[in-house]
Amino acid sequence: MNPTLLKLFAGVALVFGLLLAWSNHKAVMRSDPRRNQADSDITLLSASWCGYCKSERRALIAANVPFRELDVEQDEEGTKAYEALGGHGIPVTVIGKEVVHGFDTQRLNQLLVARGYPVNLQ
Repeated sequence: MNPTLLKLFAGVALVFGLLLAWSNHKAVMRSDPRRNQADSDITLLSASWCGYCKSERRALIAANVPFRELDVEQDEEGTKAYEALGGHGIPVTVIGKEVVHGFDTQRLNQLLVARGYPVNLQ
């Protein structure tokens, strides 16, 4: 094959690959729950079998903290949100624009108290 033609083909393939990657990145960013979330909004990404998720859910309900819950396995929106946040383990809690990975009660308390919720999650 002609070296010039080979270089042209490689260049076209590279541009196509970059466009595909950019398009995928944009789709992932649209699924990020922080995108349209107010500072006081809370989203819990969880799974039905997760013990830490259950503990956090119970603690938030007991503290009368309003939140939206998305299942990362059963709900397409939850799966996409988890991927957009670079999910690595659950629960993942989004408070305003802040992301808390795991049931980190110290960090959750800090963020919730700063938003006016008198909590002490355990």
